[in-house]
Amino acid sequence: MLKDCRSRKRTLKIILGTLGGSQKLSRKMIREYEMKIWRNAIALFVLCASWNVFGAEDGAIYEIRNYHFEPTFADEYRIWARDLATPHLRTHFDVVGFWVNTDIPPEISGKPLGELGSANVTWIIRWQSKEQRDEQSQAVYSSPEWQAIYAKVPGGRDSYLRIEAKFSQVP
Repeated sequence: MLKDCRSRKRTLKIILGTLGGSQKLSRKMIREYEMKIWRNAIALFVLCASWNVFGAEDGAIYEIRNYHFEPTFADEYRIWARDLATPHLRTHFDVVGFWVNTDIPPEISGKPLGELGSANVTWIIRWQSKEQRDEQSQAVYSSPEWQAIYAKVPGGRDSYLRIEAKFSQVP
């Protein structure tokens, strides 16, 4: 952030299109606008990164995994995923991201969802090819280390009510 208040005011007035106008910007307004600018910049960066705008890999595919996990074990699953599953998987896969839903209800339009509703766990892995994915997944998921981690999934394997995997590429 800019250090001197006058420069900050001038920059914000330019951004807001009020240079030469009579709008007075208090220190509180400056801080609020700066925070909005930073939040928007971060959001834009995350969005661009998720679209792989910063250098799409030729031929890379993205496996998007959606889980319908038993909601009664959601808190335990978050801990298991954070402490055990995700660190292990990140050492073997090019994990782009791993997300567990919040308590904020999803916004859905169009046709109604089925009885399971929307997925509550999503993660994305980058692969060079489907063949690489098949070989590497088989090796990791059949390893004794992963089997020990997977055996600790809250509620057991039946807690995965549905697992969906789809494959996408950057256009």
